Amino acid sequence: MSNPSSAIGEAIFTRTDTPDFAEESMPFRTLEELAALCSQHHPGLSLERIMIYSRQGGETSTLSLGLISCSVENIQNA
Repeated sequence: MSNPSSAIGEAIFTRTDTPDFAEESMPFRTLEELAALCSQHHPGLSLERIMIYSRQGGETSTLSLGLISCSVENIQNA
C-alpha cells in the first residue's frame, strides 16, 4: 500500500479476531486512498480512528478522528 514516510495519515483498525484487540495501522497518501480504505471490507478489523498529519514550518500536527462503530452479521426481518 502506501509508503509510511510519504503518508498524510493513517486509518487505525482494531483487530476483532484476537483476544487482545491489537491495533493495525494502514497509511494513506491521498484522500482517495483513505476513502478506499474506509469503504473496503476488512475481515477481522473494525475502523477505530483516522489520523491526518499536517507539516508546516517544521512542526507536525495531527488531527485524530475517533469513530464508534458496530457490525451486525445477521439481520432478520421481523
